[in-house]
Amino acid sequence: MTPDAGPTIFLNVDLDLRCAAGLDDLLAAFAADTIVLNRADDFASLEAVTDSSTLDAAVTRLLDVIAALPPAAQALWRACETRTFNIGLRAGVSPGGMIFDLPAGTVQRLAAAGAGIAITVYA
Repeated sequence: MTPDAGPTIFLNVDLDLRCAAGLDDLLAAFAADTIVLNRADDFASLEAVTDSSTLDAAVTRLLDVIAALPPAAQALWRACETRTFNIGLRAGVSPGGMIFDLPAGTVQRLAAAGAGIAITVYA
């Protein structure tokens, strides 16, 4: 598979959730600020309604949404077996290397939220 002829770019951050107890109430709490990209019985992938041009802005936006959840939704968040910020990148041929960084404060907020990080590279 050959890389895209364009530049390597940051695409978006999806929030992937898995909860055996069900996600309906948690997704309802997220509804005003996110869109559901994919949904199965115990899995959902969300994205913030507001586009962010940088990795840090996208992660921070989702963290702000999580922090603003009411207490009952916060409990549902903590009940999720999987809480993953899935970073999407498109691989290109230029420049030769790209750095997409997250400041320490953002990483600390991710850890405090009990969230993991995944990276998906699209060729």
